[in-house]
Amino acid sequence: MTSIEVLKLMNYTKIDCLRAIGSDFKRNDLIRQLLKDEACFFKINKEDALLILKSIGVSEENLEKTYSEVTSKDLFMKLVEDKKVNKEDEDLKIRF
Repeated sequence: MTSIEVLKLMNYTKIDCLRAIGSDFKRNDLIRQLLKDEACFFKINKEDALLILKSIGVSEENLEKTYSEVTSKDLFMKLVEDKKVNKEDEDLKIRF
């Protein structure tokens, strides 16, 4: 399972929990939409990415490690190879 898939699962679980206790889950629903794009973390700045990871439930001690995984060169090159991201895309904040 890829890091993005794990984050999607964590976010779905968070939405279900928030819904079950009657809490607002709009932020996590927006995150759900964002995570549909596997290259999303390459398109946002680091501060926003860390806020998203925190909202999903990534612990403080794992934030930097998780951020590094979802913005790694290997992942970027795989997304390029799979034609899920274009190296020349102007939306990209991180390029390799």
